[in-house]
Amino acid sequence: MITTDQIKTNTQLFLDELWKQSDKGKEVVDIDIGKIDKINQNHRCLAEAYLIYLQKIGCIAYDCFGGHYLVAVKHKEVVQ
Repeated sequence: MITTDQIKTNTQLFLDELWKQSDKGKEVVDIDIGKIDKINQNHRCLAEAYLIYLQKIGCIAYDCFGGHYLVAVKHKEVVQ
């Protein structure tokens, strides 16, 4: 069973990777969900869930175009 602490840690790790790829929030990150889907369907669902959650709590903003997410990182840390 996954604990709340594990979910928070995994969410922060996902945000850390976005922060790194965005050059500390300066650049928009292009995530191709189609590539993730080819690896593992579960990873695609997790990535989409992280994106939705992080946008809902104000850490990121994104636009979705087909299988591409253009992500702008607003905060380095998960805030609630």
